[in-house]
Amino acid sequence: MDNTTLPIPNSHVGEAIDLLGGDSAVAKMLNVRPWAISKWRKSLPPGRVLWLAEKTNWRFTPHQLAPSLYPNPMDGIPPNFIQDPDAPAASDDVQPPVGGTNKGSKSARMVI
Repeated sequence: MDNTTLPIPNSHVGEAIDLLGGDSAVAKMLNVRPWAISKWRKSLPPGRVLWLAEKTNWRFTPHQLAPSLYPNPMDGIPPNFIQDPDAPAASDDVQPPVGGTNKGSKSARMVI
């Protein structure tokens, strides 16, 4: 019996391909045959890692798709897609100024 090991398929690659519509849809994007994309499920070509991550809008990071090529979880991700963990959460909850506005008067008066 042969003791050589085959590459373990990366489930993230398959999920990314499926997110984009499957082998045929990805093949159409690249003008290749679907069987070529089906091979990616076993071994993603290094030159397609960033392409696939970008096409999924970075839902799958290069690290998830090819951890041996991108060992750091933030490797390959454009800076505008990296969220600073120390930054406050974005909020669209804008509160009006206290006391409202006095559009009709030339100066704002404090009402007690």
